[in-house]
Amino acid sequence: MNNSREAVDEIGLTDLRFEGYVYTFDNGQEGDSNRQCRIDRAMVNEEWRELFPYTKLLYLDKEWSDHAPIKVMFDERIRTEEGGQKKFRFEHIWVGEDGCEEAVRRG
Repeated sequence: MNNSREAVDEIGLTDLRFEGYVYTFDNGQEGDSNRQCRIDRAMVNEEWRELFPYTKLLYLDKEWSDHAPIKVMFDERIRTEEGGQKKFRFEHIWVGEDGCEEAVRRG
């Protein structure tokens, strides 16, 4: 286990912030035999975090497995060059405009 932690630290990964129940695994046992832990996670590096600063991980309710499904949620806010934030809006009419495809590629 130490080798995994060292590798994660060496390449600069950190846990994505999450919402929901803290444990993602439950062995389904009752009482003192019950074991729960957080083993399912999403890890990102600093560059990724800067590109998607409002992203979070959502732990969903488990229904048929001993693991909770996880979902990465992207907030619709985007960073502006001034450091502020604004909501991204897409108008379908833009698809027909000259240069739209190139703007998407550059974006």
